[in-house]
Parts: sequence; structure tokens; C-alpha cells
Amino acid sequence: MNIRLRNAIPWFPVVAFLARVLGGAAAVAAPGAPAAEKVVMTDLLQVAVVVPDLQKAVEAYWDIFGVGPWRIHTTILPGKGGVNSSSVRLAYARTGNVGWELIQPLAGRNIYRDFLESKGGGFHHVTLNPVMDYDSALAHFARRGIFPLLGGSWEGSGDYACLDTAKDLHAVLEIFRPTESGIPGPESAPEAWYPAPPSIHLHANSEVLLNKIFQIGIVVRSIDRSMTRYWDILGLGPWRVHTYRPETGLTRMTIRGKETDYAMKLAMAYTGPMMWELIEPLSGPTIYADFLEQKGEGLHHVHCLVADYEKALTWLEKKGIGILMSGTMAQGSYAYLDTEKSLGFIIEIGKSRPPGIRPAVDAYYPR
Repeated sequence: MNIRLRNAIPWFPVVAFLARVLGGAAAVAAPGAPAAEKVVMTDLLQVAVVVPDLQKAVEAYWDIFGVGPWRIHTTILPGKGGVNSSSVRLAYARTGNVGWELIQPLAGRNIYRDFLESKGGGFHHVTLNPVMDYDSALAHFARRGIFPLLGGSWEGSGDYACLDTAKDLHAVLEIFRPTESGIPGPESAPEAWYPAPPSIHLHANSEVLLNKIFQIGIVVRSIDRSMTRYWDILGLGPWRVHTYRPETGLTRMTIRGKETDYAMKLAMAYTGPMMWELIEPLSGPTIYADFLEQKGEGLHHVHCLVADYEKALTWLEKKGIGILMSGTMAQGSYAYLDTEKSLGFIIEIGKSRPPGIRPAVDAYYPR
């Protein structure tokens, strides 16, 4: 079954018009100054991953982490400039508080095909709810020179716009205006389910169920520059900056099974209960430095909560999922999982300990 998006049109002229009507060009706030007009994001609705083979991906998500059941659709999208159509295969599932969207480009050119060819696939965008209304949010971004790469309407679900924010925020953001269901994606009957079909008797065999997305991790070259852009464009902050290294209590560090030392600078801010983490590698071998070299700045990982950290690591080892990088700090232990080939991107899990002493705060932004 092919689903064609309703009113899927090129957004640039529409949003440019809205920007002129609602206030024209706006100056970017000076570093450290309050944002002139905040788009505070309250909810993470969905994470989207571009994959070369959707069927293999849904099977891996279900087998390893029990994510599913998946509803699968084939969808017609507008091409570049809204002239030539293209198609993608989509799969949707939910775990706890957030939805998962897997995207396999099929025929024609679109932003997902470009991402697959340039980056090899992976973590493509996050879908957020702005506090201000949808049209005002589009105008807010337009005044800052940010326009949708792709936009349209899911009948029965809502309107969406995938924004060209990668240059400024090192992440593509999608905003969503719900109508009936409030869940992004088509509401028509799927062409397939995996496992098929869902029923009350369907239970995942996985011993590691992902309960909740706690954190979105973004690798950057400069935390100072990135914090400024997130504050100026999204009003996201305040940010708390820490440096983690052996001298500040980072221990038991490994990279691909080998003990080593490394250091990184982290900046953290929240939208509701979800943490945004900016990561700047400083020294030593890290998967962050590898990511910068291979893919450049961008969305790197999702930190998911699991019920039992040690049990999760044992189960994942049985499934052939190793640990890319790990360590222990005052507030707990963490492990980045080798899930790029099977799931399309890296998942981090962790184990909290009783409150410990964090490294001293290097800086706050805004000050």
C-alpha cells in the first residue's frame, strides 16, 4: 500500500512569507543574553533512524531489545523542490515515552537518500513539540534563516516540518502539530506488521526492554559555540559544563575492550525530564573522536534506561552485541553498545549509583 502525503509542498516560500508577516528579520541574541523569543521544547515525541534494510532493522530491534510491534508503510514523498516524487518505507513502534521511526529510502531523491549516501545512514532527526504554536514556530525559525527540508501532513495524525538545523545545531529537528491521534506518522492501516499481527498474546523474548529514553547525545567540535547556538535558536538552557578525565574521577575506562584513558567535555541541559548532552572529545581514543572523523558533528547516541544494567550486558553479549566504550564516574557506570550495524545507531545504557561528587562545574551558559 502506498500512502501519499496530503499537502506535501516545498516549505521555503510559505515560511518566508510567514516570517515577513510576523515580524521580519530578527537579530540573533548576543552570547549570554536572554533569548529574544524562546522555542522551548517540552516533549521528545520520536527519534528517527535511516537504515539501508528496514526488514532487517525491525527484526533486530525486536530480537535484541523487544522494541515493537512495528507497523510498516510505504509512503510517497515530495522530491527536492516539491517537483519529483520519491518513496520511502517507514516503520513505527513505541517504547515507554517515545516513538521510534525507521526510514528506508526506496526510489527517487529525498533527504533520507542523501543522508544514507553521505553518512551511511544512522540517527537522522528527533521530533519535538514546541511550546509556541506550530505556525509561529515555523516563522521563528524562518527569521533565523532556517527553513523546512521537507514538510507535509499525515491525514488523521498531524502536520510536520523537518527543519534544516544541522549546520547550526548539528542535528535535524522535526516539529509536529498533532490533530487526532497526536502520534507522528500515517494513521491508515499498515501494509505489514512485525511481528505480524500484534495481539495481546504477543510478548518480546528479549531480556532487555528499553523502558525510556533519558538522553540525546550530540558530538560537537566546540561546546562553547554549540551552546550559544542552542540558546539563541531554541532557548535551550541553561547549560552546565563538566570535564571528565581520570583527575576528576573517571575510572575503569575502556575502548573496544581495551583499558585506556580518555577525557571529554560535556554540556548538559534539560527539556522536561530529558537531557540534551553536547560532547566535545579532548584526549585519548574515544568513539566521539571516531565519529567526528568519519561523519562530522551530529546526533550520536540515545541513552535508554534499563531495569538491570548487569543483566542487560550479559544478555547483549549473548546476542553478539559488544561494548564500544565504557567507564565509571561518581554518579554511575555507562556503556555505549555496538549497535550501529544492527539498529542503525549507538545506544547507551547506564547504572546509577547513590549521589556522588560530580566534577566541578567548569562553566554555566548563559552565565
